[in-house]
This record gives sequence, C-alpha cells and structure tokens, in this order.
Amino acid sequence: MLGVTCSGSTALLTAVEAGQVMEAPIYRIQPANLSEASAELEATLDEIGRALTQLRPDSIVLLLPEQSPQHKHAYSQIAPRVTMETLLRLAAVRAAVPIELMSRPTLRSRLELPAKGDLASHTALRITEPVGPYWNAGRNVAALAALAGEAA
Repeated sequence: MLGVTCSGSTALLTAVEAGQVMEAPIYRIQPANLSEASAELEATLDEIGRALTQLRPDSIVLLLPEQSPQHKHAYSQIAPRVTMETLLRLAAVRAAVPIELMSRPTLRSRLELPAKGDLASHTALRITEPVGPYWNAGRNVAALAALAGEAA
C-alpha cells in the first residue's frame, strides 16, 4: 500500500506493508514547476509513472487536504497541489493501480484517531519510529493514509 499526500506541488510517498512502514527507493516527487509550462505536466506524469513502476504498489491512498472554513486559499496557492493530485491519479490509472481518495475524517475514523488536533500530531499513536527522509514534511501523514487504506 502506498500512501500519498501533497504539499504544494510536491508528492510525499510512504509505503506500508502489513501495518509496517517500509524503506523505499523513492520518498517524494518534486516537479520543476507545474505552473510555468504545460510541457512540465507531461514530464511530471512520466516521472510519477516511473516512480510507480519502481515502487510497484498494490494500491494507493491519496490523502485529500483539510476541508474547513479556516483552510481557504487563493487559486495560486492550491493549483499546484490539485495539479499534482490529478497527475498522480492519471499515473495510477495508466499503471492499473487502484487509487482511493481519502478524506482526513475518514482516515481518523479508520485508525480511531482523535478528531481534534493536527493529523500529524497523532502519528505517534500508530507509528513509533520515523522511516526515511521528509518524515515531518508530510510523509508521516502519508503513512497514516496507507495504514488507513490497509484497515479498509
């Protein structure tokens, strides 16, 4: 199971197998600049496809962003994330890998995590040790998404 969350235009990836976070050859995908040229979209889609080929996940859980009145952003702030999420979905379809879009409330429910507080602050309730780089940049939350995918 591969958990994915996006931060800006960066996709942060965490592989989980049988409830354990795994070491992996790829921890993030960061395109040059998705807003500069449309050609970057194709290059990024290809890069995501190569990552999926290398990681060979049986399925993917893409964690959606927070949805609350406090999290309102301008288009220029959210467009890179939405673009990356869309490219991830397209790459998963091309690779014939099932992908689930998961809301944060669903993740909290499946893992029986508290409803209050930042999701990342609850990581230690399910995962005792960080694995690999970029853990606190969002891979910890991607790991929770993968665990919630396994719990389905």
